[in-house]
Amino acid sequence: MVTWLTIIYWMLIGAAFGSFVNVVVYRLPQGISLLWPPSHCPACKSRLGMTENVPVLGWLWLGGRCRHCGAAIHWRYPLVEAVGATLFGLVAWKMQASFLTPASFIDVAAWGCLVALLLALSLIDLDTMELPDELTRAGILGGLLFRTFGPVLVTGMWASGPPGLMDGLYGLLLGLGLFDLIGYLGERLLGKEAMGGGDAKLAAMLGVWLGWQGLLVALGIGFCLGAVVGVVGLATGQLKREQAFPFGPFLACGGIAGLLFGETLIASYLRLIY
Repeated sequence: MVTWLTIIYWMLIGAAFGSFVNVVVYRLPQGISLLWPPSHCPACKSRLGMTENVPVLGWLWLGGRCRHCGAAIHWRYPLVEAVGATLFGLVAWKMQASFLTPASFIDVAAWGCLVALLLALSLIDLDTMELPDELTRAGILGGLLFRTFGPVLVTGMWASGPPGLMDGLYGLLLGLGLFDLIGYLGERLLGKEAMGGGDAKLAAMLGVWLGWQGLLVALGIGFCLGAVVGVVGLATGQLKREQAFPFGPFLACGGIAGLLFGETLIASYLRLIY
């Protein structure tokens, strides 16, 4: 059984990943190296010290301002770090993480990387209305590798079926196929692009990791969330008719929900229809 100590450990790891997500979200759209220069104040370019780089606590310690020039540090930075910590803690809980087996570490680390990647993609999509190919392709490749070798590393056995490689490939094809179909029908009906190519690649990435059944859960939740936000946005005047808005964050939320609760939701649905 997973312990609070294990969850706290993975939450600390998640906060560190959240800090790196902040770097990716800021630098990748601008074409800046993710590794150089080291973390620094965007205003005065002063390099941050070790204590200033501590996730969440560093921001609180500095009072949300640069120690060198006094420029405000946006509150989104510690928030993303806190979200990263929460997501890793939930993954550890879901995977029943344990310090006793290397397989458990591999399992949580792999799925933790997925949620960190989804967090980065969501924020970039919110900022730029784009889902970078570099991240979705890396997610697809990482998912295929994990599907291929993960079962051996985690259980010591090859997985010939779900959750093996073939299930991931089915999910990849389903994600691409569904979004190509949605895009085609939307373009026919609306006379303009309905879904971006990045959304299809994100769906394919989720399909690789979650399998085709998990992908359907993720898509169902993602479309429902998107519809609710769209309706509320129109009702409150925050959105205009035919105004585009990023769909990546809704897909990512659906993917995380599918990871954490997909099996339960699928089992409940099957009990309902049978």
